[in-house]
This record gives sequence, C-alpha cells and structure tokens, in this order.
Amino acid sequence: MTPSPDVERLRREAANGAPEALHALAMALIVEEEAEQAHDHMRVAAQAGHAGAQVELARMHLYAVGTDVDVPQAVDWLQRAERAQHPGASYALASIALGGIGLERDFEVIGHRLLTAAKGGLVPAMRALAMYFGRERDNLAAMRQSEALLAQAAARRDPVSAALLAERIRQGEVVSGARYALGSLDALARSAGIHPMPPLQDRVVANNGDDTLQLDLESSMRAPAFVARCPAPLIATAEGLLTAEECRYVIAMGSPHLIPSQVEDPASATWIKHPARSSHDAALVPILEDFQLRLLQLRMAAGIGMDFTCAEPMVVLHYRPGQEYLPHRDYLTPELLAANQPEAGQRAATLCCYLNNVEAGGETIFPKPDRMVRPRVGRAVAFRNLDDAGRPDPDSLHAGLPVQAGEKWLATLWVRERRHRDF
Repeated sequence: MTPSPDVERLRREAANGAPEALHALAMALIVEEEAEQAHDHMRVAAQAGHAGAQVELARMHLYAVGTDVDVPQAVDWLQRAERAQHPGASYALASIALGGIGLERDFEVIGHRLLTAAKGGLVPAMRALAMYFGRERDNLAAMRQSEALLAQAAARRDPVSAALLAERIRQGEVVSGARYALGSLDALARSAGIHPMPPLQDRVVANNGDDTLQLDLESSMRAPAFVARCPAPLIATAEGLLTAEECRYVIAMGSPHLIPSQVEDPASATWIKHPARSSHDAALVPILEDFQLRLLQLRMAAGIGMDFTCAEPMVVLHYRPGQEYLPHRDYLTPELLAANQPEAGQRAATLCCYLNNVEAGGETIFPKPDRMVRPRVGRAVAFRNLDDAGRPDPDSLHAGLPVQAGEKWLATLWVRERRHRDF
C-alpha cells in the first residue's frame, strides 16, 4: 500500500523526534491501518511525556491495535496521562474501572473521574452524565442539567447526543425553555447513520421540590427484580430494566453498525447469513463501547446475578415487518465454542431487553414450556441455556415471531460461565 502524501509529510516532520510530531504521525498511521508502525511511534511519544500519546497508546493496549492486549500497561499509561490532567485519561480509567478487573470498581472514584473528564470537555463523559441525571425525572434541576449537557455535546457535533435531544423535543421532555433547531439535530444524527427512533415515551417530567444535584453512580445500578415465569428451563422477566431514554440511547449506539444477521455454520464453525434469521444486528464490541454502554451492561448482568465481564458484547437487533428468528438455541456448538474463547465456558444465560413497543407481533416464544413474552419498552426476559448439571439444555429452544406491524428493537447479552472480557 502506497503511503499517502500526508503520511510522508508527517514522517518528515517527525524525523527530529518531537513528541507532538510523532503523535500526529502515529494517529495518521492508524488511519492508514499501519497499526504496528503507529504503535512504535506512539510509544516513543508517550515515553517522552506526551499525554495524548499516552492515552492513545493505552487504547492500543486495551483493544489490541498494533500490539497485544495488556490492561495493566494501559492503566499505567493512563495514570501517567491523568497526572498530566488529560481528561481522556480520567474518562478511560473510569470506563475500565466499571469492569472491576484492571481497576477496583469504586463508584465514588469512578464518578469523580467522569466529572473531571466532562469538565475537561470530553463529549462521551458529558453524554454519560446527561444520561445519569436524565434518570431523575422528578428532579427539575437534574433534568435541566441533563438537557444542558446533551445540548453542549450536540453543539460539539456529537450525533448520539443530537439524537437524544431531538427525541426529548419530540416527546415534550424539554424543561429548560430553550429553543433548539430540531432539523439540525436530526441532520447530525442522520449523518452518523443513526436511524429514526420509534416513539418512546419516558416518565413524565415532574417536580418533587428537590433541586439538588448529586452524583451517585452506584444508584443507577439498581435493577428491578426478575420474576420467574418457568422453572425449567428457568425463564424470568423484569419490567423497566432500561428506561425509555436508555432504550433510545442503545438504538442510537447500535443503528449505525447494523448488518444482516447471521447464524452459526456447524461445518465451518463460522457465522453465515441464513433465512432462519432475517433481522439486522450490530455487535457493540469493546472498541465501540463508551462509558454509558458499559454501565448499562453492568446493570443488566447484575440484574440476573452475573457480572458483565462474563458477557459477550451487547448485540442490538432490528426487525422490520415480516422479519423473524426461527426456533433456535443460544448455547454454542462444541466447534464454535472451541473457536471462541473456550476458557470462558458456555453461554450460561441469555438476557434480552426490548427497546420499543411493537405494534403487532415480535413476541419471544419458548415452545417446550409453552411460554410467550410480548415486547414492551424496557421489559427484559432472561433464561438459562444450561440445565442444573451445566449441560446445554435443548428445552431452551426459543424463537422471535415475525413482526406484523411496526418495528422491533432488541438488545441481547449472552453471558458465559466465566470471564469473557479483558477489562
């Protein structure tokens, strides 16, 4: 591959070893998919004390870009950059700590780091705080703060914040009295491939007289109780696992990455397109996750008594009229398990959260125990894929019925028996 003229110019500028020039060259090489070269230049710049290079080098260690995964090394570089007051370092450390592996899951420290990143102008941190305060629908001060943060992030050209703010306008949830250009917000969201949202109404904004602002991230981890619907296979449901705005958020994060859904091919131990599954989906792999998405997955897994570090990446699914998923089981065949982190064990449980109300159809059915769950925004259904002896349970057979009218959005977590994630 012939290097671009810009890369060649950056090479010449970096020849004197200046950290800023090396950092710029490394970033350009990442774009050019020359990850190993990028890593070498980024490391030199980081060792020279360039905080931005330290943050990017840490990300390369987290996501195996041009090097192997090395979470302790990533944390070390981020802590160096944080001491230099780089807001991106504080944000990344807060995100890592949610996993409780590379760093302790201390919500007070996590919250402090998130605030530091937001005050430093980091858009994903502002967006996460907007989502946190937006849960307090009976606290006008919190809702005003949430709206202001979304507006600030949208003004910085963040398409997800623009999509969320646009939906608040459409649903009558704006509380500040400010006037926004709805068309401009929609255009920004569309430019990033964010689909138009289904109409999702959240709780009515009220005022309980409390005008205090307090950041208590641990409180956002509280999940509604799951109620057993069948003992064998164990099937349970919960209402309101995600708020309507959190459902909007997941749709906004997933919709730009949708591709035709696939099924397992036993012969090749790979995934292929198949008529049994006619939806579109997006696997939100770790490099696509932000703080808020990790926080939501942490709550979802905790709701069924499991840790989200055992979960595979969240999958967002979209079904249009006529689309369905024929009867199937979620546990992995021996061939696919052997090819996909066998040390993590089988898919012990599946957790699905509906992201919208479906006009007609789209139910999840379990033929063997004859159970059916209807889609409802924020409703979750969880079921075990293994029997009491830990063996794949054929009675976990289930299907997504065809959507008859409207559309269906769904978020799925497959949770393994043991840790699946690096952080």
